[in-house]
Amino acid sequence: MAVACPNMSIVVIVPYYNESKIIEKTLDSINSQTIKPDSVILVDSGSTDKTSEIINEWINKHNKKLFKNIYSGKMSPSSSINLGIKSSEEKIISYIDCGLDIPSNWLESSLNQMNQYNSDMVSTRIFTAGKTIIDKSFIAQTYGFKNNRICLPGSLIKRRVFDFIGLFLDKVRASYDIDFIKKFHQHNLKRSINDKIILKYLGINYTNSLLNGAKKVYSYSLDAWNATGDNKPIIYILLVGTFLISFFLSSQIFLILIISYLISRTVLIPIYKSKKSLSLIISYNILYLCIAGMIIDISRTGGYIKSLIIKNNCND
Repeated sequence: MAVACPNMSIVVIVPYYNESKIIEKTLDSINSQTIKPDSVILVDSGSTDKTSEIINEWINKHNKKLFKNIYSGKMSPSSSINLGIKSSEEKIISYIDCGLDIPSNWLESSLNQMNQYNSDMVSTRIFTAGKTIIDKSFIAQTYGFKNNRICLPGSLIKRRVFDFIGLFLDKVRASYDIDFIKKFHQHNLKRSINDKIILKYLGINYTNSLLNGAKKVYSYSLDAWNATGDNKPIIYILLVGTFLISFFLSSQIFLILIISYLISRTVLIPIYKSKKSLSLIISYNILYLCIAGMIIDISRTGGYIKSLIIKNNCND
């Protein structure tokens, strides 16, 4: 079921939090689009640095009245995007994250595809590779090393879509994309992928240290139980239960499970995620792949259990 949209007015929504080092590049990229948006709404999620000041200075310097900078206290990324949607009137909603290299024909190319296929949403791809060995290891275990994956940032969405499925899952840092896409497909709406546009990170793709990687995975996992269609929490709880049962019942089975886990996390999962050869994966240090994989699983499990406890306490 496609949603007709005769008026192609478009708003670009940019949620941000402490992006002072790269925010000007984001503003310049949006300003350099071959098709200009009708408005640009930047939503401050509670920054503690000078990002908001830099934005205001940039707007005044370039006399860009269509660029609006909104501050409403500390918010999650999903809440910031929702605020941008509610603060706009355009028929096409697009949002983009900071820290991405945005092609100048992003809006034009995706709008053309939306018209050509009468799509309700047009998404792009993002290239993930990583910068440091730690960053590459986390990328290989999550998004995929040197992989072009479909992403929600950079998407163009017809406003009427939100009348069908509602806004993004509120007050969460992650999983709102999984929740949104699941509901989108449940309503038989039409999504097309613009393979002509590839977004890239300007710097670190995932994390610059093992500790920050653990914190990021843990914080992202706290929201997973709230997302429609995210089955990872259940899978992780079942796997933990299987390991615990085997530990008490049979040391031999437990050892086999541990060896299988290490092989999967160190080799099989990175290859599957990255869709690259074994030699390429091993080339940038198999030890870090193993460490990154274990950190991800421990942090996810901790986040899932913590959020489940909080959820049950709230229900009581």
